[in-house]
Amino acid sequence: MPADTYHLVEVGMWPDIADVTSRLAAVTATGGQEFILGRLRLLGAVLIQTQSEITDQVTAGTREIDSAGGDPAVENVVRDSSMRVIKLRHDDYVAAVNHVIGELEIGAVLPSALVGHKYRLELVCPHG
Repeated sequence: MPADTYHLVEVGMWPDIADVTSRLAAVTATGGQEFILGRLRLLGAVLIQTQSEITDQVTAGTREIDSAGGDPAVENVVRDSSMRVIKLRHDDYVAAVNHVIGELEIGAVLPSALVGHKYRLELVCPHG
C-alpha cells in the first residue's frame, strides 16, 4: 500500500492477494486447465491494475492537499474527491473479482462490460 499521509484509503479499500485467495479457497473451479489459468491470470491483472489506480489517486490527492497551503476547505474537497475515486476503483475491483470467480464456478466466460473493457490481461501484462 502506498504512503497515505492523509488517510485517503479507508480500511478495507486496499485490495491485496489475500482478498483474492480467501475468495478462491471456497471455489470449485470448472473448465479446462487453460481456462482456469487464464481466469487466475485475469484476477492477478485486476488486482495489479486496481492497486496501481488507487496508488495513483493517493499520490495525486496527497500532492493536491500538500499544495493547498493549509486551506482546510480545499483539503476537504480534495480528500472527499480522492476518497470517492478510490471507492469507485475498489467497487470496480470487487465487481470484477466476483465476475471472474463466477466464471470459474461455471467454467465459461460471461459477458461483462467492466471486465471486457476495463480489466484486460493484455493491458496489465502485455506479454502474457
